[in-house]
Amino acid sequence: MNLPNDLLNKYQNICNDNLIFVKYKVEKSTPNYEASFRQNAIIYVKTGQKIVITPKNKYTINQQELLFLPSTSHTLSDISKNGSYESWILFFSDEIIIKLLKKYNITTKPCQNNNENISFIAKNNIIINLFESLNLYNSNLDVKEILDLKFEELFLYLVKSNNKEFISYINQIKRLNLLDFKSMFFEDFIYENVASMAKTAKMDISSFSRKFKLVFGKSPKEWLDDKRFELALQLVKNSNKNINQICLECGFGSPAWFIARFKAKFGTTPYKLKISNN
Repeated sequence: MNLPNDLLNKYQNICNDNLIFVKYKVEKSTPNYEASFRQNAIIYVKTGQKIVITPKNKYTINQQELLFLPSTSHTLSDISKNGSYESWILFFSDEIIIKLLKKYNITTKPCQNNNENISFIAKNNIIINLFESLNLYNSNLDVKEILDLKFEELFLYLVKSNNKEFISYINQIKRLNLLDFKSMFFEDFIYENVASMAKTAKMDISSFSRKFKLVFGKSPKEWLDDKRFELALQLVKNSNKNINQICLECGFGSPAWFIARFKAKFGTTPYKLKISNN
């Protein structure tokens, strides 16, 4: 099972760019299945039990308890109670954690954990109420911003209350997903070239390029071009600058190359898009 993708067409959910809230429910127990988490997840067990099986241990998360899982593969069991198992799951990107850590200037200190990437907390009325408040919204409403605020509220509560399990979980994500490396490239700033990116990471270009592709799934040159085109698209739509000015501001050396690539990427020329937005 690939999560969250395999759940989105089957269960009620609310999504935005960095967060997905899914109400997952099955009518019978599902024992010992492999789940590959493409995003980090916080699982609130509404009904029944969630079991996490590791090479060394078996962890049981009971009703109204919270389970934290990083974006990796896990062996799980869903144990039904009174005919059903239900959990509410918040999937979230690395980017939103990086942004919140920076926004509130939070530095997490290493703390002891079980070294198996499993963290969970017992029943907590504040957290229960927060998840229950999310349940009041449905996917037909445009509540993407509210989803951000609810996650931020949960994040701040767990950090400010010095919840050791959650701090351990954040440290696991930072270690497993190389968040310190990623955080250098989640700013709005667009680097001049790959060499300047490697310099920021304090690495030689070849070593940096290998690590960057491993972390982001694309070469730094491809990533840099994507960022430039994102900026160019916004400027074409929302600024009074001409195409040559936009090309120069976004770091493209040749207007002809920029126009051809823009059309291939967005299906229209920057000039036509600019006219249609005026």
